[in-house]
Amino acid sequence: MLDKRKLMQLQASFYLLAVSEFGGKRKASVALGVAIDTLTKYIDDLEKDLGIVLLVNDGRGSVLSAKAIEYIQEIKKIENEYADVTTPKLDDYSGPVNVGMRFGMRFLVQGKNIKDFLNIYPNIQLNSYFISRFSNLEDLAIDIGLDYDPPLSVDMEILEEFDIDCQFYASGSYIERYGHPKDLADLLENHKLLNKINLDNQNKEWKKIIKKAKHICYQSNNILFIKEMLRGGVGIGLMPVYYKDEGFVDLNILNPNQVKLHFYLYVNKKTKNTNRIKVFTEFYKKLIESSLE
Repeated sequence: MLDKRKLMQLQASFYLLAVSEFGGKRKASVALGVAIDTLTKYIDDLEKDLGIVLLVNDGRGSVLSAKAIEYIQEIKKIENEYADVTTPKLDDYSGPVNVGMRFGMRFLVQGKNIKDFLNIYPNIQLNSYFISRFSNLEDLAIDIGLDYDPPLSVDMEILEEFDIDCQFYASGSYIERYGHPKDLADLLENHKLLNKINLDNQNKEWKKIIKKAKHICYQSNNILFIKEMLRGGVGIGLMPVYYKDEGFVDLNILNPNQVKLHFYLYVNKKTKNTNRIKVFTEFYKKLIESSLE
């Protein structure tokens, strides 16, 4: 078991390796961002522990002794073995990863991030399925799912839950024609509203709000259709806050955290322990977290 002394010896050994690679203590200290006095002390202590001279002065600076060169060769073996253990073996990370998610969650698919992931794991093949409801998970052989509702299949295990803030949005053409709502009461009394069917079942606060609306002009169970009606100036829609990046007018009527969409990230119990699924799941969790910041 590693104790403090052995850890210090290991640190000193890698300092010595740096002296060898960079051609001197001063260059090594600059490259590593370590004070030269610190580097010297570690190597001096290592010499005492090993009972051998590691550095000698040749008139131009410190160089490795013959014993130190032999010692360095052993350290390089350890370094190479460590690299072998920690570097992904591409053959262990190959095959399909099937990802399923609801329509309207496409904001979580970011091309640049996916490209970076596939550059590291070129033997992984990503298959994305966008569906209205995960009732056919087993038919699609989904490995990782993203949904507003808990998984239906007993083969799926919830990994994490997330919340997305929502706000009212309208198109510029709607605002130009009907004006900007003064407040929530004005919006519900005098403006046309777009509603996603079943959203009130997913969010209690929205259920309270939608009950007071006097003019629901369009409803759909598909968020993409709601989005098109919003873009066409048909009415005002409650949408996740990332829609402000799509050119819609943020009405800034709701308080922060007043209405949130809750969603679940889950994984197939049968495939979750395979290397390709584990590595993509960890990547995907970080991708979602960064998307919601």
